[in-house]
Amino acid sequence: MSLEDDVKTLLAADVGTGKFATLMTGGIYTYESTDQLGLSRDNDTTAAAFDTTTGRIKPACVVKMRIRSRDGGPREPGSASYRQVVELWIYDDRAQDYDVIDAAQARAFALLDEKAVGTTKRTQRWIGEFLRTRDPDLDALVTRHDWDVRGQLG
Repeated sequence: MSLEDDVKTLLAADVGTGKFATLMTGGIYTYESTDQLGLSRDNDTTAAAFDTTTGRIKPACVVKMRIRSRDGGPREPGSASYRQVVELWIYDDRAQDYDVIDAAQARAFALLDEKAVGTTKRTQRWIGEFLRTRDPDLDALVTRHDWDVRGQLG
């Protein structure tokens, strides 16, 4: 399983009042599953992210990973340590404020920060929020939160 899939699986399993998956009524997607086009009303995979009556986006998250790079950190013999950044793109258009997005970010932090993800040796740390704006293509609020992931190959 890829790191994108592992993070998505972890977030999707967080259900119940105020939990990440419950807040994301439009779904949680990997960037790869969107055919690398992002959320779109015309994409069968992501059509559920949009309200069928208004056409507006519902609260949704896209998990995107950047390329891995060797970091020269501590490692076990016969392996290589690496770092990789995972981005969480969180969207909402139900209101003109960031209440749902902020609640989702708080849940993501509780689930991900300093925690191991998946079955491989990977731990992530929150780097920060790098975008807080309105997406002109979707006409929706969006934030991007980055996570620094450290792991070992081999």
